[in-house]
Amino acid sequence: MRSFVLRTMCYVLGIVVHESDTKHKNSDARVLVMNHVTVLDHLAVDLVLPCTVPSVWDLPKVLTWCLGYKDLGVKQGREILIENVRQHCNESDLKILVHPEGATTNGRVGLLKFGTWPFCIGNEVLPVLLNVRRFSLLNIAPSVIGSRWWSDLFWFLFSPCTIFTIRYLPPMQRIDGASDEEFSAHVCQTMATGLNINATTFTCADKVEFVKRVLFQQQNQLVARHTTSSNSGLLISVMAQQVKEVLPYVPMDVIRRDLLSTNSVSLTISNILEGSIGYVPETTVVASPSCASSSSSISFSNEDRNEEPLTDDQYYTALNTAASSFGKTAQERTMSYQERKRRLIEMSQIGRASCRERV
Repeated sequence: MRSFVLRTMCYVLGIVVHESDTKHKNSDARVLVMNHVTVLDHLAVDLVLPCTVPSVWDLPKVLTWCLGYKDLGVKQGREILIENVRQHCNESDLKILVHPEGATTNGRVGLLKFGTWPFCIGNEVLPVLLNVRRFSLLNIAPSVIGSRWWSDLFWFLFSPCTIFTIRYLPPMQRIDGASDEEFSAHVCQTMATGLNINATTFTCADKVEFVKRVLFQQQNQLVARHTTSSNSGLLISVMAQQVKEVLPYVPMDVIRRDLLSTNSVSLTISNILEGSIGYVPETTVVASPSCASSSSSISFSNEDRNEEPLTDDQYYTALNTAASSFGKTAQERTMSYQERKRRLIEMSQIGRASCRERV
């Protein structure tokens, strides 16, 4: 029954298993030692070599049975775990599959330092090498640093298939007088050589700290990017308002668009006055708050000037500052440009005064 359920799950998840060096598969070793690549490694092994895995999850009994887990007291401490595993090996025909690295890696650079508890169970283990790959066209990694188990499971469902290549090494026995740490280091080095990678001194705790640093840096980068974007938007709004005060007949969206490229009030005003930017003048000029607040200090009202305010036709006609002739020298052309700029700024101020008279 469980074999049928297991094959159905592997079919749905797209798990394909290839084996090599199967002559060592049916050895008398009760403990299988394998490198850890994905959260579903044990399903691939269980499909071709029935085994069980010490459970570290609080799952319902039915789900634990389907996934091949068994509660052997992992959370109760090292000594109880070792005692329960030894008891299981004496009473059951199912082998025990362990991942002495304690965390997943991509299996392409190096192995994490092995823990010693799997090598306290007995004097013989069966090393199993695992390689996981997907179609190069999709280029989807089997596992990603900092990812959750449910996200890895989603990519299993999304990928057409995930190929697990399992290779069995000859059983390894403890050398006389070797400690558990020496035995684990010897097995780790042998498996690393078989995978053509390095046996590192980094532990699963080192990986956890590395993941924390990576996630912390990513979070800081997102916060900095958001802060910079907010400050940039506020600065553009302030500069656009300054340009609008000088040139009230220019639409605000035109001003903002040019400020995004120049990031300068002076350059934007010069671009508008030189005619580098095309726009349709606003027919109704709205008085800005700064215009209203400065009316007490700068008065262009009809009573002060003793003249009628400009009409719209007179105002836009006065904006025509084209020179009567093209300057022959650079100095004449510069003076003509400065004069046109001065007249346009003066007319914009008169337009603001007319705006206040109408309001």
